[in-house]
Amino acid sequence: MIARGTRTIRIGLDTRADLRIEGARFDGLGQDVRFTYQGKTYQKRLNLIGGFQAGNVLMAALLVIAAGEDPAHVFDTLEHLETVRGRMQFAAARENGGSVYVDYAHTPDALKNVLETINSIRTKNEELITVVGCGGDRDVDKRPKMGHIASALSTKVIFTSDNPRTEEPQSIIDAIEAGVASITRFAGTNPEVDIFYLPFLFDSEAKIRKATKAGSEIRSILDPAIASTGAVPLYYQAYGSAIMLSNGGPMKSPADFKDKKIRVFGKTLGAFISSLGG
Repeated sequence: MIARGTRTIRIGLDTRADLRIEGARFDGLGQDVRFTYQGKTYQKRLNLIGGFQAGNVLMAALLVIAAGEDPAHVFDTLEHLETVRGRMQFAAARENGGSVYVDYAHTPDALKNVLETINSIRTKNEELITVVGCGGDRDVDKRPKMGHIASALSTKVIFTSDNPRTEEPQSIIDAIEAGVASITRFAGTNPEVDIFYLPFLFDSEAKIRKATKAGSEIRSILDPAIASTGAVPLYYQAYGSAIMLSNGGPMKSPADFKDKKIRVFGKTLGAFISSLGG
C-alpha cells in the first residue's frame, strides 16, 4: 500500500516501468546495458559482472535521482563504478586465456547465482572449474546443497574447507561431496545403469588420462562398439593405477592372472579380473 500523494518510480522490464532495462551484452569483465528513462534511451558500460548487477545499480541510481540529482549526471557515473572485493570480482587472467573470478558466496542461492552468471558469459569450449568450500561449526545442512549446485553447474569441481575451526577439514569436504550425484549409487540397483572397468597397461598417469579423453585412439574404438549394443556411454573416469597383490609373485601382465582365483567385491571388479584371464 502506498500513501496518497507519494511519488513512486518504477524499475524493471515492464513497459510501464519509469526506468526500463531494454537489454544487455555481457563479457568477461562486465556488461553494456541499454535502458530508457522518461522516454530517453541510454547505453552505459558497467564494469560489473552479472545481469543482477544492472538491476541493483539502476535501483540505486533511481534512489539518487529521487533525492534530487540530475538523471543524466547520475547515469554518466555508472561506468566509473567498481565491484566490491570478493563479489563477482575478476581476479586474474591465466596464460591460456582463462579468467579467474572470486566470490564469497556462502549460501546455496548465492553460489547458484554466481555459477549461472559465469555460464552465461563463457563459450561452449571453455571449462568452468569451481573451487568451493564451507566453514566449520556452522550451517551443516547447506554443505551437500552447495556440493550439488557446484557439480551441476560446473565442468569440474574442487571441494575444500573454509576455516574448519574445530572440525576436521576432511569431514567438511565429505559433507559437501554428499550432495554430488554419483552414478555408482544407481549401478546394481537400476538395470539401465552399470559401471564396467577397462583393463589396460600404462606406464604413466598421463597416458591413462590421455586414453580416456574423448576422441582418443582407444575411445574411437570403444565408443562405437558400446553404442552398437544400444547402450550410451556417459563418461570415462581415469581412476589411475590398480595395485594387484599376490603371494605368487608380481602381477604385471594379463598372463600373470591366468587360471588364478582372485577374490573381489562386486561384479564389475569380477568382470575386470576375468577379462585379464583370472
